[in-house]
Amino acid sequence: MMQYFKPAEDRFFVGDCMPFYDGGRFHLYYLLDEGHHNHPVVGYMGGHQWAHASSGDLKNWTQHPIALPLETEKGDGSICTGSLLAVPKENTVYAFYALRPLPQGGEYFCIAQSRDGGVSFEKPEKPLFGPPEGYGASFRDPFVFRDEHGVYQMFITTNSKDRPFGSAGCIGHFSSRDLKNWSPITPVLFSNGDPECPDYFEWNGWHYLIFGLAGSTFYRIARSIEGPWECPAQDLLGCPLVRVMKSAAWKNSRRLIVGWLPSRDEQKARLFGGKLVFRELIQRQDGTLATGFVPEMDFECSERYTITPKNATPTANFANDSLHFNAKNDIEAVEFEGLPQNFKLTAVVMQKGKAAKALRFHFNQWERQLEILPASGKIVFDRGDNSIDQVTELLKPEFRIELVAHDEILDLCVDGARTIIGNLPRGKGGLLSISAEYGELSLEQFQLHPID
Repeated sequence: MMQYFKPAEDRFFVGDCMPFYDGGRFHLYYLLDEGHHNHPVVGYMGGHQWAHASSGDLKNWTQHPIALPLETEKGDGSICTGSLLAVPKENTVYAFYALRPLPQGGEYFCIAQSRDGGVSFEKPEKPLFGPPEGYGASFRDPFVFRDEHGVYQMFITTNSKDRPFGSAGCIGHFSSRDLKNWSPITPVLFSNGDPECPDYFEWNGWHYLIFGLAGSTFYRIARSIEGPWECPAQDLLGCPLVRVMKSAAWKNSRRLIVGWLPSRDEQKARLFGGKLVFRELIQRQDGTLATGFVPEMDFECSERYTITPKNATPTANFANDSLHFNAKNDIEAVEFEGLPQNFKLTAVVMQKGKAAKALRFHFNQWERQLEILPASGKIVFDRGDNSIDQVTELLKPEFRIELVAHDEILDLCVDGARTIIGNLPRGKGGLLSISAEYGELSLEQFQLHPID
């Protein structure tokens, strides 16, 4: 299982992801991070190389050798994020990336080639080029594709020297007919800060541009590659905490999007590198995007786990797979104990009358909590900066929740269309308190299954 995966050795973590579909297998390339962006040889902001895994069904995965290895003896400081493109007529898979060379640093565009389907790559002797005149030092995360005329187009993270610094970050645009000579075109998008790890695709007549800012992933939408690129009312993909989400096609016209959840240190500060997070990308009728759990990556679960309340307020009632709260003018709660460490909880939330103020899941005796706030259309994780809003599904009379607790990860999907995930240390006590505030609601078809 690759959901929430990290390499086995303690010092290694998953960094930026580069998914790629070859028509039969789903390939996941990712930055193999050592020491949370603090490599023992190269140091800070260095030492990355491309790891590789692939699957034909998203359930059984093959771990391949390192695809783009770090060769410090040849001057590699770090192999940065990029993209892949298959050209079947040439029997070649191209890997496009930025190199941070030793000792001078900087960011330079490189192309590596594979003749064995993307398992191993021949790296170039030297980079192709660095930031052209008029651009700043940032020049990384190239995304390359071929347009309908067979011309190679590249979107790349950079910044412009010609604009005020508050809007100089941009997704640069270059084109080439031979992958050797590249011509600059007007940048696709300007931003407050460098828009990182761009991704582009066309899907059912809509064109999408995905990029990262301050760690979170956002998108723009258009009817053609020329734009205009519009910002949807809800432009966040997934939740703020999933880093550098990039997408690839999958079978039956589906798309998947993959990012990583950062680890935390003893002071709870978020670090570079962590664990994989897969999502199903959902296209609504108006072209806007949403994210849900990937069906093939559902965890194997044991038989249903029977839980009984340890304590409950007077109008909270749990019986026959139904957890009911009559909390119109107060807060009501039910406390459970003896839960397994890893489990999946599912329920249909049914609201009577107006939307409730809050439905909360408390772990470890009130220290950690996940708040579903129907009246505000918002979900808040651990009382912190990890939240999603405009969750319109919460305003409906009923909606479905799927809650996965796996080690120190808590992952929620609402109605198959909104997701939020975070690090949530839950201790070993197996305690869970569910409360409702200012509303009458019930959790029907309430079931909890241990994860094998």
